[in-house]
Amino acid sequence: MREIISLNEGWTLRFPKGERAAETVTLPHTWNAVDGMDGNGSYLRTTGVYSRTFKKPVQPLAGGPGAVGVAAGS
Repeated sequence: MREIISLNEGWTLRFPKGERAAETVTLPHTWNAVDGMDGNGSYLRTTGVYSRTFKKPVQPLAGGPGAVGVAAGS
C-alpha cells in the first residue's frame, strides 16, 4: 500500500547574509512577493535558502525498494 506524505509544511527560510530573520513557511512560497511588487525597485536582492528535514519512511515489506520518490508540484 502506498502512503502519500505532503512535504509542503515545515520549511525553514533563511538568508545566509542575515538580511532577515529565519522563518517557518509552507510551500509554495515566495519570499519577495510583497516588496517585489511595490513598484519602487527596492526589493530584496539576495539568496534565500529553503530547508526541511524529514525521516525516510519505513518500508513495510522485506526486500521493498529503498528509495523515496518525490513528486514535484503535487
